[in-house]
Amino acid sequence: MSQDDTEYNWKRGIIIEELGNKINKAMQSVGHKDLPDDYLDRFFTIKKTNKKKGKLMLKQICRWMYKQKLMDAPNKVAYLTFGRWQPPHIGHKNLIDFAMNMANDNHAHVYVVVTEKGTINSNYYNDKPDLKIEYELKNPLTLQQKINYLNKMFSPTLKWNYSTSVPSPILFYYPSNFAFMYQGTRNDNIDNTFSRFVRYRKRNLGAGSTGILSKLKEMGYSKFAIIVGSDRIELFKRTNPGIKIIQHGLDRASSGKGEILNDITSSKELNLSFLEENFNTQNYSGSKLRYAARNKYGNQQINSGTVNNYKYFTHATKFGRMKNRDVDTLIKDITNATPLTDAQKRENQEIFLNTNEMGSRIRLLLAKTRKNGGRKKKNKTRKKKKRKTRKKRR
Repeated sequence: MSQDDTEYNWKRGIIIEELGNKINKAMQSVGHKDLPDDYLDRFFTIKKTNKKKGKLMLKQICRWMYKQKLMDAPNKVAYLTFGRWQPPHIGHKNLIDFAMNMANDNHAHVYVVVTEKGTINSNYYNDKPDLKIEYELKNPLTLQQKINYLNKMFSPTLKWNYSTSVPSPILFYYPSNFAFMYQGTRNDNIDNTFSRFVRYRKRNLGAGSTGILSKLKEMGYSKFAIIVGSDRIELFKRTNPGIKIIQHGLDRASSGKGEILNDITSSKELNLSFLEENFNTQNYSGSKLRYAARNKYGNQQINSGTVNNYKYFTHATKFGRMKNRDVDTLIKDITNATPLTDAQKRENQEIFLNTNEMGSRIRLLLAKTRKNGGRKKKNKTRKKKKRKTRKKRR
């Protein structure tokens, strides 16, 4: 047996032991014939030769992990963090990883709240076009789009902790310790009912923090902690008295407070890997990413230097299972949802009518329709013919 095989079997044994602890109560509650270690050992053997059966076994393992998490809920702390995720980016990853590390250290669970893009009330915005455009600029992605990207960025991951004498696996974003919460309506076909997404909006539970905490209490939790950026600390302290509020990262200052960024005053091009290695929450915000998506061929200033928008956007969103094509699709989703002013709409319409072949046909049709009421005459003629044919039949 080679050294690689020996290390693989050693790690496999540790993972089986770790996972076994996370599904043992759930398996006992249904009276399963196998012990957790035996079932997991069989799973690792079968998944190599029979992928279809391996997937079914993995789903069952995830269901047990989720069930056991709820069985343990009364004795655990639920760590919460919130976001609009417009779009999700590496700054959010840093926030969620921070929450995951705290939860792992305290044997707790993490819940990440995905707020829904509100429905624009046309009556409300009838005399407020500027507010409507500002709202749509800040919220280009729908709930379903955000869920799709979050599911790719934060897929279950196994990391090894080598800080102890015996290295141990750390399960990140698994059903045993992590879930998203949302209040809208999902329409994806992914089977996440047992693990990844929990709907918190329910009759009599309310919305916002009230509904979220009510849902978690219904699931069995009694202890909570909320992790947010510096710009939300005071708000959450005011709206959630008696709950521990933890700040993540340094003060964000004015980061993320506007859609229009400062003019570029420096020609120094920044190294994107430097931004990640010297992480600062001020270098990543939804407004910077939205600006980069809408101006992907340009540059913007960040941290006293300039970055290419497309490279910066890719750097900030390509992690987890995100590929280059997913990044490009995310950019399209943002740009397609960008609202146009009335002047821009008129300009686009004129360009279409003057330069496009279909536009030329539309202009000819409109001209023919308007001239001497030609279209109306044709319609009248057709009606007369129909009447004559009916009389003849009689």
